[in-house]
Amino acid sequence: MAAAVAFLASDEAAYIIGQTLFIDGGLTLYLTSENLGQLKKEAREQGERGIKQKRDSTLPTQL
Repeated sequence: MAAAVAFLASDEAAYIIGQTLFIDGGLTLYLTSENLGQLKKEAREQGERGIKQKRDSTLPTQL
């Protein structure tokens, strides 16, 4: 973040007007529509496993 601010404050950025700088470590490049669909699927599966584990842990154990 600091590097982008320093660049924009420098004389080298004199011709940059009306641009959006994405400072996210490359995440926007990774999140293509195909990858986003896969990430959503994985998150949903992890959530379902977490709910099942929580439900199973609250059931009384048999002796």
